[in-house]
Amino acid sequence: MTTDDLSKRERLEELLALSSAEGLCLPQREELDALLLEYPSVSEDLFEHAVAALDVSFAVAQPERQLPEALLEDLARQGEAIVASQSSSSSQSDHGQRETPQPASTAVPVAKSDVIATAPATEGLEPTSATATRASRTVRGTESRSLWSSVTALAACVMLAMFLTWVFWPQEQVVPELTLAQQLQQLESDAGTVHIDWNETDGEVVWNQQRQEGFMRFRNLPINDPKVEQYQLWIFDGLRNAAHPVDGGVFDMSAPQQDADSVIVRIQAKLHVNEPGLFAVTVEKPGGVVVSERAQIVATASMDSAKRP
Repeated sequence: MTTDDLSKRERLEELLALSSAEGLCLPQREELDALLLEYPSVSEDLFEHAVAALDVSFAVAQPERQLPEALLEDLARQGEAIVASQSSSSSQSDHGQRETPQPASTAVPVAKSDVIATAPATEGLEPTSATATRASRTVRGTESRSLWSSVTALAACVMLAMFLTWVFWPQEQVVPELTLAQQLQQLESDAGTVHIDWNETDGEVVWNQQRQEGFMRFRNLPINDPKVEQYQLWIFDGLRNAAHPVDGGVFDMSAPQQDADSVIVRIQAKLHVNEPGLFAVTVEKPGGVVVSERAQIVATASMDSAKRP
């Protein structure tokens, strides 16, 4: 195999890989068809099998889990080393199968009888063209097996690495989202949390000043129609003007869930509360208001009656 043949073979492998991975444009397709005609022993499906194997291995993996970039780079280097090793072996095999040049024969005068006696018998020997054809087929078969071995080795390397990663890579722990009742229970376990009973209805305010978090619990507040009116919480801060309490969020009232004796609502304070003095719930138009007229106050809770659990 000459240097030109090697370059054509490399170009053929490059086009086959590109065809399997991304597809070819028209000029590349024509070039590939021409090279396949020149090397009929090479199958266009060689790289397709490897790509299919890789697709199967990737399909098994979880989509949300990604291999580290360093591992991917290391796999690529290993694959290139395998292909280079196989190509080198194939090249050495090709060189070994080349015919050894014979030195030019020197004409020596001989007698006629000597020529007859020493002439080699040709009976039973194959024609030179048939021998060359069979040798050519042997070389092409070796090259095809070498190419297939390279692709198979690369695919096996990637699949093995993915399997090992799947087994040994630390899996992310999915933490389920806590319900409002569970979040309230966690807040109540904090030593800085206080409980304040509502004056006009059954229930309480649970507030933690340091964490600026809190919940409201209602047991018999009337269910509202959000299209008509909504409830809004106001937090009166001792360091702010009483005419502008802190907006604690707009909410709706529904029936208690099964196995629950109250409805829990999260407090959503829009500003930092410095010194909470009073929590008040008013009825407002859908979406709430910036400044309440306080025409309809349905519940209040004073920090003066706060108690720790």
